[in-house]
Amino acid sequence: ERFVRQKPDFLIYQPTHFVAEDKLAHTNFSLATPIQSQETTFIFPSEPLFSVVIPVYNVEKYLDECLQSVFRQDYQNYEIILVNDGSKDYSAKMCFEYAQKYPHITFISQPNQGLSDARNAGVKQAHGQYILFLDSDDYWAHEHVLSDLAQLVEQKNAPDLILTSAFSLRNNQLFPFDLPPVLNDNGMFQQTLESIGITKGRCYAWLKIVKRALFTEHQCWFQPKILCEDVLWEIKLAQHIHTYAIYPNHCYVYRRDNSQSLTNSLTIERTQTLFDLIRYALRELRENSRCALPVVLEANCIKLIDFIGYLEQCLHLFDDENGKMNAAFSQQWQQLQTHDLPEINRLRTQASSQGKNK
Repeated sequence: ERFVRQKPDFLIYQPTHFVAEDKLAHTNFSLATPIQSQETTFIFPSEPLFSVVIPVYNVEKYLDECLQSVFRQDYQNYEIILVNDGSKDYSAKMCFEYAQKYPHITFISQPNQGLSDARNAGVKQAHGQYILFLDSDDYWAHEHVLSDLAQLVEQKNAPDLILTSAFSLRNNQLFPFDLPPVLNDNGMFQQTLESIGITKGRCYAWLKIVKRALFTEHQCWFQPKILCEDVLWEIKLAQHIHTYAIYPNHCYVYRRDNSQSLTNSLTIERTQTLFDLIRYALRELRENSRCALPVVLEANCIKLIDFIGYLEQCLHLFDDENGKMNAAFSQQWQQLQTHDLPEINRLRTQASSQGKNK
């Protein structure tokens, strides 16, 4: 009883007093017998084609809608990995109850470490050939997402990457969130700069279905403790993609809450991580400048230059009343302008020249 009183109710039947809670991965399989839902006859696949990784943080308002959009799929060869990242509301309890009810759900609970760590933790527990990311406040638009993707995998000979489109949800209205029209379906990643699929303004991980081997064999993990982690992840990912396919259907609904604007969500500390991201990305470009396909290296340089423009907009949010840049950023911005940006442009020119010579 002493231990029960100290534990949240979703852990009440787990022997967590033997092991520190932050060292445990809590799954439905740690229960004596997984509880079969009366609502489903789902049979857990031994080798699922898809693993749906869902990081969870304080989303009790949206979690049911998110999971129901997966449950209603007309394709069953998949698993769900729910990663509670230190939620302070009832999200963790909801995840635990779902894991008891559905045998194809694995539930992981960890202290709050951020989106990157939550995604990485989910991928490490996954068994599927392909990884799909679904943010827990978003949802899938229709019931044919997985069956369509499975058909595409077969038709396109198991590509490394599948790109898709989404809706943006604002004020209860859906707005198409399309892939750029220059993107074509030739399937070969290196043929043209426009067709590589790592495109300006479309860095979101949930727009991509990727082979799990890209994580386990090529170490394409998300960088912890930074904002805009998807940008750096794509730069890593691009080095290892050789074939891709396009799923043009708007299958994902991205929920945008106007109250979470850039002005409200950015702090000086969080903005600092944007500088860190650029440093990580530049190091990645240096290390892969000789082995990467020239077109991929050039595209990643363009992406990073574009991101520096985004960083500048963020920095101006902290200007003083005279329009002068915040002292916390001015020296780093000067370093970026005088040293880092010229190096990125040099790598871009190098890649362009190599591409023309091939």
